[in-house]
Amino acid sequence: MRGTAFNYIAKIEGSLGAIFSGSIQNMFANTFGKCENLTEIPGDLFKGVSGTANDMFRGTFASCTSLETIPMGLFSGVTGAADSMFENVFSGCTGLQSLPEDLFASVVYEDASKDVTRLFAAAFIGCTGLTELPANLFSGIKVAGPQMFNATFANCSSLKTIYSGLFG
Repeated sequence: MRGTAFNYIAKIEGSLGAIFSGSIQNMFANTFGKCENLTEIPGDLFKGVSGTANDMFRGTFASCTSLETIPMGLFSGVTGAADSMFENVFSGCTGLQSLPEDLFASVVYEDASKDVTRLFAAAFIGCTGLTELPANLFSGIKVAGPQMFNATFANCSSLKTIYSGLFG
């Protein structure tokens, strides 16, 4: 068999938050990475997820090339912020055409003094299908850190519109 079995996953159902809730430090890094046939993500996949683990969602959906949209509220209610939390989360998702405005808006940051270096670094790098970004994509973010947005949209060659207050 060439590649991994993950290449064949086309659909995800249910809520990981229902399974991994409470005081557990959740880690979903690379969970669905390289699922090249994945076409949709359930909106409540991470409902109830909490924790502040470094790299928590790093590369979770990286290289899911058939993924065209991300559901509203995907990270809704996730508490905490940590170093590299969303780094590479959707990198290489060449089929992505749009992003929901509230993707990160509901993420609750409990400790604004916590190190959030590279929080969104390379989050959408290589998403060549993206043509426009929502004006308020990062509007709820109340923390700052070095390299927080490093290469977030690098190599997104089809981007035509970026709003002036996107990182404000």
